[in-house]
Amino acid sequence: MRLSPASLAAAASQVDKPQTELPQLHHASALRNRVPILKALLKLLPNEELIGDACEIGAGTGALLEVLAPDFPGIQWLPTEYVPQEPVEVENQWAAHGKIGRRLGSELETLDAHLAPFANVLPSVAVDLLDENWFEAVGSLDLLVCCNVLHVAPWACSEALFEGAGEVLRPGGQLLIYGPFKVNGEFIGDDDGAGNRKFDAKLRENSVEWGLRDVNDLNRLASYAGLEPKKRLDMPANNLLLTCASDGSPRPMAAGARPLRPLGLCAARWSRTSGLQGKGEHGKASGSRADRRQECP
Repeated sequence: MRLSPASLAAAASQVDKPQTELPQLHHASALRNRVPILKALLKLLPNEELIGDACEIGAGTGALLEVLAPDFPGIQWLPTEYVPQEPVEVENQWAAHGKIGRRLGSELETLDAHLAPFANVLPSVAVDLLDENWFEAVGSLDLLVCCNVLHVAPWACSEALFEGAGEVLRPGGQLLIYGPFKVNGEFIGDDDGAGNRKFDAKLRENSVEWGLRDVNDLNRLASYAGLEPKKRLDMPANNLLLTCASDGSPRPMAAGARPLRPLGLCAARWSRTSGLQGKGEHGKASGSRADRRQECP
């Protein structure tokens, strides 16, 4: 069932609704972003009968999945979050983003508390993109979503995201990335890029490894990983939504690109050829994610 305009308005109203019974509140920016992202996905994935496996990298407190899970009930969602191995000590504005004042290791508990009402959301797992084999924790997928992560992480995380997407996405599977970006080396936006330029400078003050990534650089990473850049959608607040699709086979390496591991899991033997599919006679996927993993060599 698609969200009605009234339901969309209700989701938007959560920006001002306290959630004191939960272990951590959603960040205001996550609440602002989730409705525009949902509307965009309803256009990109218009079939309400879609089934498949999806994962969100860097799900935070689960704000986005709270609106995606009920609107795509045939998709099984796996939330992931980075879990620090030691206390995070930040004494500036980034403390407000949720790492300060939280018990170490509570990230997954927070996610699961927010997403417990949804039957099509799996228990969350810890994922660190800088772990060489991070993708083994998520299994093979039809959809991989990553929102507002790449600009607050080292460039190596961008490389690892695309490399891992090439490993786990089934033929026709999609990678969706949301956030602020540069295009052709330039900051973009209704204000001629002034807002994003200022934001980028603030990010780099916090960490020299952070900053807005260029769409052209990400497209090159996609090509290295066997993904084809598809769409670039303008989003509110000078953000973009980027989509890439997998054909199931890595492309030839470009000069200077770091080597990729061979495609893992069972993408080559996956019986479907177009990624997300319509429901069968009984409205269910052909077997659970665990069942399909057992079909892999």
